[in-house]
Amino acid sequence: MLENLREGVPAGKFRVIRIDQLSDKEFLIKDCDRNEAFEIADEYNKTRICVSQDVYYVYDDEGELLRSWKDVSNAEGETVGVLP
Repeated sequence: MLENLREGVPAGKFRVIRIDQLSDKEFLIKDCDRNEAFEIADEYNKTRICVSQDVYYVYDDEGELLRSWKDVSNAEGETVGVLP
């Protein structure tokens, strides 16, 4: 489902996308530089407390996935949003 928002990323920019886990809908958050994109995605992904909460992904201008909720952990060092 992520195909559409992975396309059309401005050259040299990184796209932050939010996925609603319940509806499977995707939303464009922002096109920005790499550091800002990672900060946005990590900030939200670190606060997830259950698998049904939204997840954030970062793609480059070629449509390559660079960062997902699997790349961050919470304050206890646990990967967030993973069933025990």
